[in-house]
Amino acid sequence: MEEVRPGFLLKYIEKKYVSDFISKGTLHFSSLGYFIDLENTTGDNVIGDKSEGARSVNADPENTTLTISFDGKEYEFRGKADGVLGISYEFTDKTVREWGVLSMCNMDLFRDFEEVSYDKLTKTAKFKLKKSVGEELYRLSDGGNRVPILIDANGLIKTMDTAFKNGKHNVRMKNVSYYAEDGKENISLEEYKKDPANIVFLKRNIYEYQRETRIALLEPVPYEQGLNMSIGSLEKAAVDLQSHEKLMSMEFFVKVDKEES
Repeated sequence: MEEVRPGFLLKYIEKKYVSDFISKGTLHFSSLGYFIDLENTTGDNVIGDKSEGARSVNADPENTTLTISFDGKEYEFRGKADGVLGISYEFTDKTVREWGVLSMCNMDLFRDFEEVSYDKLTKTAKFKLKKSVGEELYRLSDGGNRVPILIDANGLIKTMDTAFKNGKHNVRMKNVSYYAEDGKENISLEEYKKDPANIVFLKRNIYEYQRETRIALLEPVPYEQGLNMSIGSLEKAAVDLQSHEKLMSMEFFVKVDKEES
């Protein structure tokens, strides 16, 4: 069983969409294809990601044969003896490109916050967001145009369970795992075939600062406008923090018995 650690979810949203997100639980899903093309066409690697949903492989040239077709002829190269120093490829299936995702930050109290004081009498510790973490998160605010929404994960999950209990939509929520681009592969072919949806929750480690938890909608989502789905009020689970600066100034109090810890 995974260790349960105190924290919360955080989502940066354009100000004009905050009301609908909180009052109606409007979830906006964007297609993976949109994020792929965003980096490929504009170079945006904050929102965009050319490797979204891609199976990435760095093959061993000593044990791999590379065949190239050109002008009706095939040329075969075998390992370093033929000058092949490395073979890398990544591929996103067309079906996966059409799936939708919604991204949030998974904030861990002990990883992302620093203790600023401790009251021995009440056994209460006061925490504030680390400055370095705040600087990383600010990249997601689009220069302040998106505001942070604090979300209670349990409240969100309960609301989603009620909204999707009819089974009409294939929805999953999971933390993203980050992989090194120079690794052998980000997922084995066997794992991918067993459950292709796992690929949605893998990203290159250059995005690790985003601390991402995502909700995946495993069905086609319109490429240009995405898809909105309302799951019901999140007023008991979400709080508009109004600005990144207010997030940085917030104080969090947690009961911590240091004699036992």
